[in-house]
Amino acid sequence: ERPVTPATFFGFPDVTKQGLRGGSVYVEQMDAVTLAVLADKCWKEGVVDPEIWTKFSLRAQILAARTHEPDLCYIFRAFARMDWFDQNLLTTYLGRIHRRLHAFHLPDVAVLLEAFANPRFRQSTYLQKTLLHLVLLLQHRDDAKVVDLARCCAALRALQPLRADLRREVMEALELLAEALLLRDLSDLTSSRCVLVIDSFVAAGLLNSEGAGARSANSSRDLCWTLVRELRGKLRELGRERPDELATLALALADGRLAHEELWGELVLNLEHEAYRLSGSGVCAAAWGTAKAKRCTRELYDGLAKRIVDKHSDLSATDCARAIGGLLRGPPAIAEYAVLRGPVGKRTLELGLSAFNGEELAMVLGGLGRASLDTWGVEVLAGAVVEELHGRLEELSAETLCS
Repeated sequence: ERPVTPATFFGFPDVTKQGLRGGSVYVEQMDAVTLAVLADKCWKEGVVDPEIWTKFSLRAQILAARTHEPDLCYIFRAFARMDWFDQNLLTTYLGRIHRRLHAFHLPDVAVLLEAFANPRFRQSTYLQKTLLHLVLLLQHRDDAKVVDLARCCAALRALQPLRADLRREVMEALELLAEALLLRDLSDLTSSRCVLVIDSFVAAGLLNSEGAGARSANSSRDLCWTLVRELRGKLRELGRERPDELATLALALADGRLAHEELWGELVLNLEHEAYRLSGSGVCAAAWGTAKAKRCTRELYDGLAKRIVDKHSDLSATDCARAIGGLLRGPPAIAEYAVLRGPVGKRTLELGLSAFNGEELAMVLGGLGRASLDTWGVEVLAGAVVEELHGRLEELSAETLCS
């Protein structure tokens, strides 16, 4: 007869099975390392029990004065990702981070920046101090691993949208990261990390002359082209594991004007295969990216339109703008089925045009302007968008106004 053994993790009762098992999880006996690992595990497995997180929070505060990097960063990130806002915890940990920041290495900074992706955890000037420390590490040390550099790029991307006073500091850090990455063997990066790095530089506007100076634009563009070439032949595996990152890549290639014919062909083919597995946001990103680059095939339009019917309730205003801007450039039948008479139009009405920012309204108007003349309902929606946009022109960039 097989003996019955309790489910344990790190020598403690498995917190992910607490709801079934009951009893104590012995949080009061955990050290900083154990707490960091268990808090991260709870976030990954979707454990949202307030009783557990309250105990984690109290234990984290008790251990704070004796907690050092990297555990300090991992505990802070777990609470940020869980969006567990405890002002006492936040004040305690930001103070401890400030005290230990001088000793942080690049992997520690990457984890801390990942925590700051939650805007509620960016209090006072701690994010600026972290960015300054990152820049100093990149300027004065050359021992960073390529994976850690890539993680920093992705973490900086997650900080957007940024306030104007932070934008310059983030761009400076990305410029230094680009130069550091170009000196390393990029074949050590996974396909997923390559996509995230490309996306981070495109989103920051470092691949065009308006977003950066000539020197930084050159290094950023050289890095992105190197990563694009590195991705050739790897998209099938990426699509099986992370289909949404195919959509992220399509959006980044289109916005960054990275017209690599071979990679685009491979990307569109794999998007056709994986369209039925994309999230709502992924469908919209794929539609906008491939349509903007004029790479979307009839088969891909069909696949994306069918998928968006299933996922339309999850769409945000940005997603709707991308879907309208992309799908209206396709065949009129698909534009009407998925957008004007379909779920995207319905979701847009639910959200209301007031939920769209100026850039998103311009994206919608651009899609309507490129729709076929015989497409039903274009004039009605265009009139509503123009009326809403008229009083919000100050929100638009110069490039958007010209387009």
